[in-house]
Amino acid sequence: MPLDEAGSSVIVWRRCGYCVEGEPGVEILGRWNQATAQVPGHISLFRDRPENYNGHRFRIVEKDYFPYSSWVKVGQPKGGLGPEVRLQDSLGTRMINAVATNLNFTCVSHS
Repeated sequence: MPLDEAGSSVIVWRRCGYCVEGEPGVEILGRWNQATAQVPGHISLFRDRPENYNGHRFRIVEKDYFPYSSWVKVGQPKGGLGPEVRLQDSLGTRMINAVATNLNFTCVSHS
């Protein structure tokens, strides 16, 4: 997701298997403003996927690797997963929060 010329927003795109006269290519979806950290409503992030997960609660696994992800442990391992963690401010956290808001889901993070 490259920055635009002004450096204030990110150009959002997705790979498309048949969008260039039947050949693989890239489809520009729009711009994602860094200041608001929200996905514009007109951007469809996933092709042929639900646009609303109806409040489903996902389990995600994170590796502490700042600036992409950062967390602190808040629980003990259970259910075959690592300990529950609370996400700190990082690129991955911002992206998860923006997408979760847009697609109506929540998540519990583990290490």
